[in-house]
Amino acid sequence: MIKRCYWPLLHLCEAGYPVGIELTGYTLEEIQKIDPAWVETFRHLLSEGKAELIGSGLAQIIGPLVPPEVTAWNLKLGAAIYQDLLGVKPLVALVNEQAYTPGLVPIYKNAGYEALMLDWADAASYNPDWSLDLKNTPQLICGEGGQTMPVLWSDAMTFQKFQRFAHGELSLEEYSEFITGQIARGVQALPLYTSDAEVFDYRPGRFGTEAELDAVLSEWERISLVLEAMKQLPEVSLQLPGEILRAYVPDGIPLSPETAEAPVLVKKQRKYNILRWAVTGRDDLKLNTLCWRAYEGLRARGDASDIDWRALCLLWASDYRTHITECRWRKLPEYLQQLNIPLCHKASDMDLPGEWLQLEDFLVTTGTGRDVSICHDRRFVTIQSTKGFVTFNLARGCAIQAMGFGEATTPGIAPGDTAIIGTLGHGYFDDISLGADFYSGHLVVEPTNGAKITDLAKAGYSFRYDKEAQRILIRCMFDQGEPAYTKYVAIDLGQHTVTVRYEFSSLTLPEGVVHAGFVTLNPEIFKVAGLHFESGAGGQHPQFCSLVNEGTIKPVSHARPVSRLVSASGAIPMTDGMLKIGDLDKGVVLQMHRTCAASVGMIESIPVRGSFFLRGFLSLQETDETSGREHLGVLDSYPDPVLEYTISLYQS
Repeated sequence: MIKRCYWPLLHLCEAGYPVGIELTGYTLEEIQKIDPAWVETFRHLLSEGKAELIGSGLAQIIGPLVPPEVTAWNLKLGAAIYQDLLGVKPLVALVNEQAYTPGLVPIYKNAGYEALMLDWADAASYNPDWSLDLKNTPQLICGEGGQTMPVLWSDAMTFQKFQRFAHGELSLEEYSEFITGQIARGVQALPLYTSDAEVFDYRPGRFGTEAELDAVLSEWERISLVLEAMKQLPEVSLQLPGEILRAYVPDGIPLSPETAEAPVLVKKQRKYNILRWAVTGRDDLKLNTLCWRAYEGLRARGDASDIDWRALCLLWASDYRTHITECRWRKLPEYLQQLNIPLCHKASDMDLPGEWLQLEDFLVTTGTGRDVSICHDRRFVTIQSTKGFVTFNLARGCAIQAMGFGEATTPGIAPGDTAIIGTLGHGYFDDISLGADFYSGHLVVEPTNGAKITDLAKAGYSFRYDKEAQRILIRCMFDQGEPAYTKYVAIDLGQHTVTVRYEFSSLTLPEGVVHAGFVTLNPEIFKVAGLHFESGAGGQHPQFCSLVNEGTIKPVSHARPVSRLVSASGAIPMTDGMLKIGDLDKGVVLQMHRTCAASVGMIESIPVRGSFFLRGFLSLQETDETSGREHLGVLDSYPDPVLEYTISLYQS
C-alpha cells in the first residue's frame, strides 16, 4: 500500500502539485516502521511548503459517539506523533469520517486547530434553504456554546467525479466539463479530491464492484494528467487547503448544518450514516459498550496514563466497526487482554432476594404506605401516588398505557389529559397511515429473515415491594417461543421513573433490527411551538434540536430504511446516555446507561391534521453492508450488554 498509494502522493508534491495529506498518528507510526524514508520525504516536503499535513488524531474515532474526553485525548496523542515524526502542528483537521456535531467544535479549537473540513453534500441536502453560493468559498460554522470555526468544504460529488476519472470511467473531456461547469457557477474554492488514497492502483478485493486496473495507464498517471490539465487552465490555481483559508477569510453568518432529521452529519450518500459505527458491523453494540465500560474504569481509577488513553482510543477506532479483515478481528480479544483497562458496568438490582406475589396477594399484603394506592381491572393495573401515576396494560406485556402527573384517568383510546406518555390506541388518528396501536415501554425485534418479535403479549406476572428503595417491582415471564425471557419493571413514583430490564436466556440477537424503550407522547397536552429533543452528541453539553418548522411539527423518521440493505437513515448518539423529548414546559427522558448498552436514540414525528404523532425509542441493532452475524463469538469472554432503560417524566 505504501509503495502503490502513498509514495505516488509524495511524487505528486515533488512534481509541483500541492496536496494536503490527512493521516492518523497510528498510520504515520506504522509507515515509520515499514518505510521510514517515506516519513522523512514527507517531512522534507512539508518544510518546503510543497505539501500540507491535515490533522486527524491518533485514530479514526467517530467523535459524536464517544465521550468528549476521549476525542480530546485522541487529538492530543495524534498531535504529539505529528510533532515527533514530522515536526509540524497541523492547523486544519478533517473531521473523522466527516461525522460532525456542534459539540466537536470546542474540542478541536482547544486542541489548537484553526479550521475543519466537512462534507458539503450531506449538510446541504438537509438544509435546502441554504444558498448554493455558500459552497463557493470557506464559511463559518457554529458549534456548541456559540463557538465558531472556519470550515473548508470537502464534497462527495466532486471527489467521486475525480475518482471515476482516475478509474477510467470518465474521459478527460467529461471531467474537464464538470470542473469548468463548477467554475462557471461561481465556485471559487473547489476541493478536487477529499477521500482515500488507497483506492488508486490498489485493489484489496473488498468489494466485487471494484474497478479493474488499466493495463496501459496507471491511475496515478491519470491523476497527474488531470492535475496538469487543471494547471494549464488560466482561471485555475492549484493551492493547499491552508492557502485557501488565507485567501478567503470567512466572515458571514455562522452556519448550523445539524437538523432534527440529521443531528449528526456524515459524508456521501445516506447509507453512510452514524449507525454505521454505532449498532451495525460485526458486533458494534457489544464492542462500543465495552469501550464505555473501559472509559468509566479509567475514570474511576483516577491515575490513567497516556498509554492507557492511547489503548482506549485505538479500541474505539472506526476500523473495528466496518470492513476490518477477519484476521485482525480475530485478534481483538488478544488486544483487549493486553490493554490492562478495568471494565466498569452498572450491576442490576431488579431480582433482589424476596418473595414474588400474585397480584391479588400483593394488593392484600404489601405495605407501600398511605401515599401509594394500587387498583386493577381485567387488563390494567394503575399505581397512583400523590405526585403522579402509571398505568400498565397486562394484556400487552406490561406496556405503559399512561404515565403522568396528577390523577390517573380511566384507560381508553388516549392516555388521558393528565398523561405525558402512554398508548395511542387504534382509531385515535383519522389518518389511515397511523391506523395502529402505538405503545410505550416495549421491545420490537425484526429479524432479517423471520417474523417480528415483541413483548406485547400476555405473560406470567408477579409483584413485590422493595421497601428499602421504595419501589414497586413487576416481573413478567415470557415463555412462549424462543428465546424465553423475563422483563422486570421497577416503578418509583417519587422520582417519576419506570425502569425496564430484560433478562434473556440467550442474548445472541438475530441479524436484523432491535428497538426498545418506546415513549409515545400524548399530543393533547403538548404545545407544538416548543417541541424538541436534546441529547449528548460527543460534546460537553446536550445538543438541542427543534422539531418545529413554521408552527408545524417536522416530519422526522430516523428509522426510515435507506434501502433493502440499510435499515435506517440516522440516529441520536446519546453520549450522555439520555434522550429528552418534550416542549418547553414538560416532557420525557429516555435513559440507557452507556455501560449497560451503548444504544442510540431515534425520533419519529409526523404532522397530522389538527394534531401530531411523536415518539422516541432506542436502537440496539441495525443492518447495513457491514453487518454479519457469522463473526459473533469473538467477544464471548466479555460480559454482554444489559438491556435496561429508564423512563422519567419532568415538568416545570
